[in-house]
Amino acid sequence: MILIVLGCAWLAGMLLGSCISVPLPLAGTGIIPFLTLPFLRRHRKYAVLAGLSLILLFSGAWYYRVTLSSDTENSLARYNDTGTVELRGTVARYPERKNTGTRFHFQADAVKIDGKWQDVSGTALIFVPFFTGYDYGDELLLEASLHRPQKLDDFDYETYLAVKGIYAVAWNPHIEILSKGKGAAPVRWMYAFRNGCAGVIGRVIPEPQASLVTGILLGMKGGIQESTRQAFSITGTSHILAISGLHLGIIAGIAVTLGLRIFGRRGFLYVWLALAVIWLYALLSGMNPPVVRAAIMVTLYLAAEFFGRQRGSLSALVIAAAVMAGCTPRLLWDASFQMSFAAMAGLIFLFPPIQSLGNRLIPERFHTHNRLMSLLTTVIDSLGVSAAAVCAVWPLTAGYFGVISPAGALATFVTLPALPVIIFSGLLCGAAGLLFLPLGQVIGWIAWLAASWILLAVDLFSKLPALESVTVRPVLIIVYYACLLGAAWYVNRKLKNTETEEPAFTRVSLMKDNAVIVALSVLAVFSLVSVASMPDRLLHVSFLDIGQGDAILISKGTRQILVDGGPTPDAVMVKLGEQMPFWDRTIDLVILTHPDADHLTGLLEVIARYRVGQVACSDIGSDSLLYHRFCSLLEEKNIGRIVIDSGDRITLGQDVVLSVFNPSGESAGKNIDNDSVVLSVTTGSVSFLLTGDIPAETEIALLSSRLVTKCTVLKVAHHGSSTSSSPEFLNVVRPDTAVISCGRDNPFGHPVPEVIDRLERTGALVYRTDVLGTIEYVTDGNTLRMLSSE
Repeated sequence: MILIVLGCAWLAGMLLGSCISVPLPLAGTGIIPFLTLPFLRRHRKYAVLAGLSLILLFSGAWYYRVTLSSDTENSLARYNDTGTVELRGTVARYPERKNTGTRFHFQADAVKIDGKWQDVSGTALIFVPFFTGYDYGDELLLEASLHRPQKLDDFDYETYLAVKGIYAVAWNPHIEILSKGKGAAPVRWMYAFRNGCAGVIGRVIPEPQASLVTGILLGMKGGIQESTRQAFSITGTSHILAISGLHLGIIAGIAVTLGLRIFGRRGFLYVWLALAVIWLYALLSGMNPPVVRAAIMVTLYLAAEFFGRQRGSLSALVIAAAVMAGCTPRLLWDASFQMSFAAMAGLIFLFPPIQSLGNRLIPERFHTHNRLMSLLTTVIDSLGVSAAAVCAVWPLTAGYFGVISPAGALATFVTLPALPVIIFSGLLCGAAGLLFLPLGQVIGWIAWLAASWILLAVDLFSKLPALESVTVRPVLIIVYYACLLGAAWYVNRKLKNTETEEPAFTRVSLMKDNAVIVALSVLAVFSLVSVASMPDRLLHVSFLDIGQGDAILISKGTRQILVDGGPTPDAVMVKLGEQMPFWDRTIDLVILTHPDADHLTGLLEVIARYRVGQVACSDIGSDSLLYHRFCSLLEEKNIGRIVIDSGDRITLGQDVVLSVFNPSGESAGKNIDNDSVVLSVTTGSVSFLLTGDIPAETEIALLSSRLVTKCTVLKVAHHGSSTSSSPEFLNVVRPDTAVISCGRDNPFGHPVPEVIDRLERTGALVYRTDVLGTIEYVTDGNTLRMLSSE
């Protein structure tokens, strides 16, 4: 109790310091209670406690103000918004890839002022394009324009970064690598293993499941789509993506529950099992500060259990929070820290009464059925863990995400069983795949199945009504927690745990029997899914919804050709995961129409993660960093590259022919768009004309060469730009349907109204990926069906 009071006094002082400035001498008021000691015969300890609490209260307030300022003489923040500066430093953490590019923490140690290097300290968040090749420990020379982080709508981005020790940001600076491998060797090894596991998972599991597995297992959430994040937010299950005390608390709770079922309480093996699980998990997730803080909190909670001081769990939690806040005062306003603390408090206060109440609700006639009791108590314990954690963080979720989902606890309970499956199978998949990739792929199918279950459940629950745009006032949070603690206290007073421990051999035998049932069930599900995903013998041409760019998947049977990859790596990977069977990680041929970023960027990720047979493109290259990375990746993966030109033919099976109409030798070298590869895909009486980004000039040249004729489906050139789809060209090809691949609300205004008007005047039905999503055509050579994802 004493430690709880002192820890709360320190935390309250820091909260006070965030509101007002408190001078340090005010802490001297803590002496006053000590002066009363000679006059007190009883309760002297309360006077001492009051004095120490006052000292900690005002000292904490003063300390918060002192450590708040980051603008010291040698701080990097001094150079915010002062123009271009030259900096020297190292990459402090492994770069994180987002859907819009890559970012990394740059730890500066020197700045050039008037031609001389001067010491500086501080961390900046640097944003760079995809595939720039920087790594942890690289020593860099930057020419950057630093800026102070700005608020993003209602999100206090500046405070969010300040908690992480970041007070400056920079976009696309000029960077020179001075040296590599300067980071700490153990950290480099950790990142190497982590990235190796992530690479294996990405190669053997399709999207979006792969990003979910790496996000949950490794904390690498950059590949998770925004729509998926929104679904998790709406259902109140965002904690599954954000590794915090809630996450580790649920995992530790399940580990303890399973440990007790298997080992009983002999030698506290269940505690050691839970400790091993959470710290291995923290290590694999990169030992990010939020994960370490959460792991420490869970460790203290388990330590109290180990030493038989369960009632001391709250003391350990409060002291841990006080020490962490003392090291990083801004931590008090960090959502991850608050959720970690609330989740652990929920397990301490709410789980015991929920567990006891649940066990009381089991009818007595079931108590003689060992198998049924084992199942019911496991379900009750798992539901109790999730309910305790969710109830504890409910107000915080509403405050930070603006959503209250009445089904949050149920959604967590439904998805909870898949969480440890993802962690353990994902770890085995990554580790085994580093040794032998086919073994990793087989194990990865289990992680894929668990991730698919979570995504399916979250998607279904996201369609239920939820209270969005909720504003939660602080007074309501206080009232909520007061009522919650009161209810927990009341239930604890009224209920007693009447569970009797089962013999260990019974639990083990039940676990073994249940394991056989689970294994057979999983095999049955895999068989059904595999049969359902087997390809047919029809030709499928899918115009993938990948934003402002092109990506077209041509498949027949188990053979696939991918034409272009779109502007972002994540979008094309998700769409390929939706179109191809989960077990198929092979693409026979990749065709690059031209090396613009909106056609090339996604292909780099495809080549890195799929087994690509060959790559075909024209002999027109580019000086861009992206194209050079593309060429080097082909060499690294030992993928054959063939140059295609007008007149070449590619066959897909026996009755599907791809004819190359462009580029021709006459047009080569004029510009990249002119030299776009133009393909005609023909089977029976159905034909598709894929025109890349060719302008009207090249369209007229194709007409002059008499290569193009009427087609069934036209892929409209250059996303519906006014520079393409000339009336002369459309009057010759006269498509039955036309597909425009473009992004929603793109800055170019594609497609322009005049192009749509020209197409409709030819009698074509116009379909757009920004409206219909992925557009798929299915044909047997005679009939044609169109399907869309929206």
